[in-house]
Amino acid sequence: MRQFGGPERPPAARDPAAEPLSLIQVKDPNEALGLAARLLAGGAPLRSLPLGSTLGVLIMAIDAGSYAFARRANRAVGVAAWFRTSVEAAERWNYGQGLVSPADIQTDGAAAIIPAVQAIDAETARFLSQRLRDQLLRPCRVAYYVRDYAGREGRRTRLVRLVRPSARRTAV
Repeated sequence: MRQFGGPERPPAARDPAAEPLSLIQVKDPNEALGLAARLLAGGAPLRSLPLGSTLGVLIMAIDAGSYAFARRANRAVGVAAWFRTSVEAAERWNYGQGLVSPADIQTDGAAAIIPAVQAIDAETARFLSQRLRDQLLRPCRVAYYVRDYAGREGRRTRLVRLVRPSARRTAV
């Protein structure tokens, strides 16, 4: 957050890296789109995709409320976008047999497509992945995502089964 006026040098503060991570959404969809685009701009595989398709995917996810930012000390440090849909629509998308359209999006779909996850560091990436798995996409049986295999050509997708930690048993 940029602040105008006041002291030129901020007072001593806690280390922002020591602040806990949390999930947020932005009220204004245009602001959310701009922030997501900024976070995703340099990251593979999205940096190699055409602008129109990238923005179209982000707009659909944001309009559906299917996105979250990881925040640390009032600063967005990661973003995830997804779509809930049917297993059949997700499989068609995964195998290149059709794009996801707004008609395919279901608020209670059994599957998810995760077109974007980007974080500034490994800790934030793990945080976003865990929150997607354990919280945001908990009801989904499967999720598909685009994975960049550094150095290999073309788009690669991988089926992800949402494996959750088993409940811990306590001795009586």
